[in-house]
Amino acid sequence: MHKSKLIKLFSGLSRTELLEFGRYLKAPVFNRDDNLVKLYEYIKKYYPDFKSEKLDKSYFLKKMTGSASTKDRKIHDWMSDLTRKLEDYLIIVETRNKPLTRDFVLLDAMKDRQIDELFFKNIRSIRSKLDNSPERDMFYYFNQWRLRHEAFFYSNTPQKYKEEKDIEKTMSEMDKFFCAVKLRYSADMMTVELSYSADHNIALLPEVLKEIRKPEYKKNKLFKIYELAIDLFYDEKDETYDKLEKLIYAHLHLGSQSEKHALLNFLLTHAGKKLIEGRERYRQKIFDWYVYKINNELILEDGCIPAPHFLNVMYLATALHEVKWLENFISNYIQYLNDDVRENTTLLAKAYLYFAKKEYKKSLRTLMQTRGGDFTYPLNVRTLSIQCYYELKDIELLTMECNNFSRYINRNENIGDNIKKTVKDFIRFVRLLVEAPYKKDITKEKLNEKLNKAKGVRSKSWLNEKVAELK
Repeated sequence: MHKSKLIKLFSGLSRTELLEFGRYLKAPVFNRDDNLVKLYEYIKKYYPDFKSEKLDKSYFLKKMTGSASTKDRKIHDWMSDLTRKLEDYLIIVETRNKPLTRDFVLLDAMKDRQIDELFFKNIRSIRSKLDNSPERDMFYYFNQWRLRHEAFFYSNTPQKYKEEKDIEKTMSEMDKFFCAVKLRYSADMMTVELSYSADHNIALLPEVLKEIRKPEYKKNKLFKIYELAIDLFYDEKDETYDKLEKLIYAHLHLGSQSEKHALLNFLLTHAGKKLIEGRERYRQKIFDWYVYKINNELILEDGCIPAPHFLNVMYLATALHEVKWLENFISNYIQYLNDDVRENTTLLAKAYLYFAKKEYKKSLRTLMQTRGGDFTYPLNVRTLSIQCYYELKDIELLTMECNNFSRYINRNENIGDNIKKTVKDFIRFVRLLVEAPYKKDITKEKLNEKLNKAKGVRSKSWLNEKVAELK
């Protein structure tokens, strides 16, 4: 049973749902087969991991019948029936938790039974709910088209409901839905292109961009947002980014939860690309992006904050000297990290906080307590250690750590070439900073020029500050 569909469905239940399904199964209106209740009770004992060897069919057959010789077909039938009952229960849960899903299921029931008055009344009720909602994303247009579609194909429409059977309005809603979907997917594909250098030919996009310039599309700012997001892919001017940023922050409420994340991700992707290219103004932009997500309760994903986001916030706050803000962030959000990364990330967060406070020895002591984790942690620990040694003017330990770091990345095959380059450039500039006071040919101007040309250097903002401090 371990790999069966039934067990997979069981594993997706919360404990509350598990118990409620038991009550559902025991209600005569939903089930009259006691064998299914017995199978449920047997499986329930092994919730939530379902790894016990006693979930093998032979164990259950012996438990149920007192004999292991009962034919396998019997348990297969029980499992199939219980799977169907569990699927029916999940449908009930979905319709209970998602009112719009319930409304459309009810609409189908009225259509099948030709209850004309209630069918059209329900259409108007659903349309009213959609219009009263702030969301105007592709799902809004999908549901508006769906209502028109259901009304248009309703058989034997009574005369008093003829206005609902409007082909022009049905086509108009379909066009808006198509444009909204095409823009969303196009923007997503272009974000992938920016991140992974993929190449996509997007059919009908020019026609969609022309269509949304019509007056009926101007009421919904999401169309303009997506138009700008696509423009930004071809026209990377700061003014275009600033317009898009302003529109997204002002009209984010128009999107569903998933669309809010997608829209904000467009900003992050473009800002990240610009920062890698050496455009320092975008460091503040990315920090503002995180602050916005935090202030609007959008930073958590499935109840947790992803470790990469947590680490990025620390780097940015440290680079921008947002010490008090960083302290509050760590205090409020460390609890939302997944258990497997919490210890290392907490230590690293405290080390960055000490560094931001210029308590470099405390930062080093904290870094020494980190252990394990994927390769990103050693990279962060070694980078910050070098920064601490530089600030403490401990040239001997600084030189030793640079050499050790260089050897570490050269022999580590799990680290990609792009990341290795960012580390090597960081080490190279640190060594130049150390040598600068003793070599006349290493001037502040030359270092600035080299650093401005370098792309993707680790801790570049800190390196810029150290170059500026040179005499």
